[in-house]
Amino acid sequence: MRPSLGSRNAWGQLVADLAQIRANASLQSPAGRHAVRLALIVPATELLAEHVPLQRGYWIVVAAAAVLRPDFGATFTRGAERMAGTCVGVLLAGLVAVALHPTGWATVALVGILAWAAYSVFPASFAAGIVFLTGMIVFLLDAVSPDSLATAADRGLDTIVGGTIALIAYALWPTWSSMPARQALVDLVDAQRAYLRVVIGSVRDGVAVPEDQLGRLARRARLAWTNAEATIERSLTEPSTRRSTSSRRAG
Repeated sequence: MRPSLGSRNAWGQLVADLAQIRANASLQSPAGRHAVRLALIVPATELLAEHVPLQRGYWIVVAAAAVLRPDFGATFTRGAERMAGTCVGVLLAGLVAVALHPTGWATVALVGILAWAAYSVFPASFAAGIVFLTGMIVFLLDAVSPDSLATAADRGLDTIVGGTIALIAYALWPTWSSMPARQALVDLVDAQRAYLRVVIGSVRDGVAVPEDQLGRLARRARLAWTNAEATIERSLTEPSTRRSTSSRRAG
């Protein structure tokens, strides 16, 4: 196949991308709120890590950024799973370090086994994957700083601190999907109506619709459907009092 030179309508794609960025540059947008939260929490946790007597304080920043998500369900569900998985992984690494005292090639083999286990179970269980991933990181750092117990303790404590800060930040300034869900349903109705108007008008008048116009309307309708479906699914993970009316009915 001949190499592609990129989009044939690069200017149109650029305009569309800028319009999407502009639409999300608002405190009413989940993406916009998430950007503001990250812009505040990441520097704040970095300052905290520099001024508290914790070893490897950068893990506080990593944990806060990893736990914080644009929506309620991902932040509190995945955040809790990450924190619990990290604590269990720290305990597992500590027990292995005390029982086996791995060094040299034993550490290499242990890292390989934990990496294989982590990426094997991630699709089935995020929390279980974090358990093995945490153990792998602890023994990887053991090659640089040979004190597995101290590394495991630092990892666990820093993750709990950073994750708790992220959960508190989201709880103080949450993003609920009731308003985005309503807007997504409005966009879906508009997109479907525009598509049906063109198709029915073509059948009624016996005039063929240009393929590019029909394809553009069909893509818009599919995108609107996907966005509405994703927004309603996010709403179902929120407290019942905060869900949109459509989400309550679906639930």
